[in-house]
Amino acid sequence: MSQQGRVTMHLAVFAWNSPPTDEEQAQFVAAAEVLPQQIEVLRQLWTGPARSATGGELALVAVLDEGGLQEYLQHPAHRLFQEQYSGDRLRLLANAQFESTAAAVTHPKR
Repeated sequence: MSQQGRVTMHLAVFAWNSPPTDEEQAQFVAAAEVLPQQIEVLRQLWTGPARSATGGELALVAVLDEGGLQEYLQHPAHRLFQEQYSGDRLRLLANAQFESTAAAVTHPKR
């Protein structure tokens, strides 16, 4: 963590291209949940349904070391996750990044 106690928050909102099965949803969550153990700059990750009128969306929130966004995006584990959950299965609706304080964020690997 930086001396200022700041982190980069990365939010991605996806939509399923067709209604997902329970198994597809569980596979997505399982694949996302292992990323913090594979990517050092990834402190925490949450995923779940996004609240939207159109339905079928889900969100992923990643907490990264300050300045770690590019390392996260370029990491082979993240790239594999993208390949598995893009195209026919999911499409990215929006993403955003912002800096925040790390006061309530802990690093699960430490």
